[in-house]
Parts: sequence; structure tokens; C-alpha cells
Amino acid sequence: MKIEIDNRYIIESSTHDFVLYEKKVSQSGKTKGQIVLSRLGFFPKMHQLVRELITHDLKQSDIDTIKAMQERIESVAMQCEQAFKGE
Repeated sequence: MKIEIDNRYIIESSTHDFVLYEKKVSQSGKTKGQIVLSRLGFFPKMHQLVRELITHDLKQSDIDTIKAMQERIESVAMQCEQAFKGE
């Protein structure tokens, strides 16, 4: 399985776990300027991965109010739901 979320994250699975990657543009080396995947973690359960995805996304944002945080969490959750359904 390979699922893309918000054109920023990739979820892959194996028989034992789920892996969360973030897409980034390489800043140096042979891959400078190319999109590379940065592994954010391995998770035995999908809900743990989704929790980490939301946490990471919030930490990377410039959100400054509780309302904005709630809206961002709902947005990421909706994107996950749509991706899992294959929409």
C-alpha cells in the first residue's frame, strides 16, 4: 500500500508496520532540487501514524490560535479519510 496525503506525506505499509514519509526538496548533494522522502517514523498501528502525522503537521505550521489549530486538525483528518477511501 502507498497512500499520499496533501501532496506532502506518503504512507507505506509492510506486513509488520506502517511508515510515514515527508516529501522535501533536497538542498544539497547529487539530489539537489529533487523531491526526496524523509522518513518520519515506523508505526505498528495506523492510528499511531495518523496521530504523528497531525502532530508533525501542526509543529511545521505557523498556527497561532486554537481555532486555527482545530481547523488544521480537521483538514488533515479529512485528507487522510479521503486518501484511505481512495478518493
